[in-house]
Amino acid sequence: MMEGLTGIVMCMLLLLVLLAAGTQPRSDFRTLRILCTGDLHCQAASMPDFASAGLPRRLLGGWHGLKRLIEQERTDASLLLDCGDFAFGSAESDSTQGRIAVEFMNLCGYDAACFGARDFNGGLANLEVLATTAQFPILADPLLDALLHRQVPLFRPYCVKRVAGIRVGIVGITDPSVSFYNLRRNTGGFSVDEPLKQARRYLAALREESVDITLVLAHVDTRTAVVLAESLSGVDLIICAGSAMDIDSPLPAGSQVPIVRNGVYGQRLGEVDILFNLRERKVYQCEARVLNVEPLKASGEKQVGVGSNEPYLDCVLATAQCEFGPELAGRVMLSTLAARAVAEQSQADIAIVPIELLEAGLTVGPLRRRDLIAAFPYRDPLRLIFLPESLLPEVVRPKGASDDQWAPAIWGADYFVAGDTGRWPVLGQLVGPRLRIRQRRPIKLVAPEWWIERTSLTDRGRLLPSNLTDSWLAYAAHASTLAPTDTVRVMLAGALSRPAAARDLININTADAALLQTLPGIGPATAQRIIEYRNQRGLFQSVDELDNVKGIGPKKLEKIRPLVTVR
Repeated sequence: MMEGLTGIVMCMLLLLVLLAAGTQPRSDFRTLRILCTGDLHCQAASMPDFASAGLPRRLLGGWHGLKRLIEQERTDASLLLDCGDFAFGSAESDSTQGRIAVEFMNLCGYDAACFGARDFNGGLANLEVLATTAQFPILADPLLDALLHRQVPLFRPYCVKRVAGIRVGIVGITDPSVSFYNLRRNTGGFSVDEPLKQARRYLAALREESVDITLVLAHVDTRTAVVLAESLSGVDLIICAGSAMDIDSPLPAGSQVPIVRNGVYGQRLGEVDILFNLRERKVYQCEARVLNVEPLKASGEKQVGVGSNEPYLDCVLATAQCEFGPELAGRVMLSTLAARAVAEQSQADIAIVPIELLEAGLTVGPLRRRDLIAAFPYRDPLRLIFLPESLLPEVVRPKGASDDQWAPAIWGADYFVAGDTGRWPVLGQLVGPRLRIRQRRPIKLVAPEWWIERTSLTDRGRLLPSNLTDSWLAYAAHASTLAPTDTVRVMLAGALSRPAAARDLININTADAALLQTLPGIGPATAQRIIEYRNQRGLFQSVDELDNVKGIGPKKLEKIRPLVTVR
């Protein structure tokens, strides 16, 4: 039925275009069909669909269903593209380091792809293996060839495909978050320009190829895609990263360049029909849609990546009392639960789990090993470090993180923020954490190794034998029932308006007890003594007077001194 309606719509559009074009013959027009995916994350099995309303969640996706839909929608003038994060993110990706995803893409006949940040999870050498295994070009910065010491170039930022007499130029934009979300040893010092700079540089080179249609593949969010669409000229289509919650594509206000955002995990297939005039060498119309991938069980043929050889993945390990969706509230709940799992297993005071590490949500009811791995699939190594409380702000807000990035989930502490406390804070709001249980000894903190690498700490602690995924699986199996854990309290930090690294100094003559407790080593009792001191003896004349307050000795004063003032 949908196919019939699509055909009718295209005929009507063609009729309108022909009327507008005067007497041009129909043979002058050709429809180029672009089929596109993104964020496959090597998910061979169908998964719960969080982008549509209704409970229980229906299942969508699976490689057999996706392959069938591709074959059904492919025409004699079509291209099949992927915008990155295809190799890692599932139970199946571990044993083959993502190669099984590339083999599936070869089987489907992909024409080009680009890398996402998670495709670097296996390191540069594995990236080279993925690219040589692929029977299609993976578009990336040629700097990767230099880092791999390749004599024969493997990577190029764009390619040209000739389809039904139309020259199509495809530009691949490397994910700008590659260097932040990966261990340094996995990227080899690879630095990535911001997407607009990449696009302008590559499009200038592509124009020398005299292409008819220009497509941009970019594993970026929709906000960045809109910036590209409104800033670039000569681009006919932008394909950006997918979303587990929202599949509607944004429409740039000042541009006619369409943006396509697919679903994730192979649950949806993007489809764009571009009506092109062969005589005028001109695009007349673009029509985009996103198609659901209905699950399809294998009938007699071996299902790649999913089958009887891995039955342990379908064993039920735990039950969820509620749904942990991939929206922000669900991500915070589930990431906090993972932080608790890591803290309990390592016996740490504080555990940090960036909410970006959560890949897939969990539905209410029985949870298979496969489902639990899909939530935290990247097996991030964990490090345990010992540090004084005064250095906690350095860990919750590492270098290279942007102010608008979400604060990490944390276990064993609460957050003081500047501004709105009614929603989960971004890093730019953080003033600092406060321990729930005060410690006289150095704090034991555990966090993913790549997160610790981004801090300015000189002591890297020690690597734990268990990674995030294994700690999470062990916790879920032991708990057997997953329910929301104690939520992090987000509290207003008085007059502070900037993060700890750049904020105004705390005025000890006006600060209330909550604000004073953000200082290193100051608990509720000491904060109250500071207030009582100034009430009884008048305002502090200098910071040195704090030494007169019971509970503040010379060592504590030296830690506090750079953070306070008197006015």
